[in-house]
Amino acid sequence: MPPPAVVPVPRAASASPSSPPHAAVTASRAASEPILPLILRRDRLPAVEQPTLIVWGRNDRIVPVGGAYRYEQLIPDSSRFVLEDTGHVPMIERPALFNRLLEGFLTE
Repeated sequence: MPPPAVVPVPRAASASPSSPPHAAVTASRAASEPILPLILRRDRLPAVEQPTLIVWGRNDRIVPVGGAYRYEQLIPDSSRFVLEDTGHVPMIERPALFNRLLEGFLTE
């Protein structure tokens, strides 16, 4: 089975007036600085020694898909898959595809 398509990453969009307050803070931060440092310390990611599977939803509105590309750049021996038509929880939104990716990763 070929991996899901990987698509270009747009810049983070700003929050709309109807967004919850935390979304506005996240969007305003994302517009001016990467979101990755808000989640994990970037300087520690290159120290990850285990093979790492990165599965991200293209339509993730909580953590922009750009994080997947940054993780892949920073974590040695990582594999990235961006799933189309998927949001923040690919393991729930696309369980069959997620499980196939995970099984393939674990058997490598």
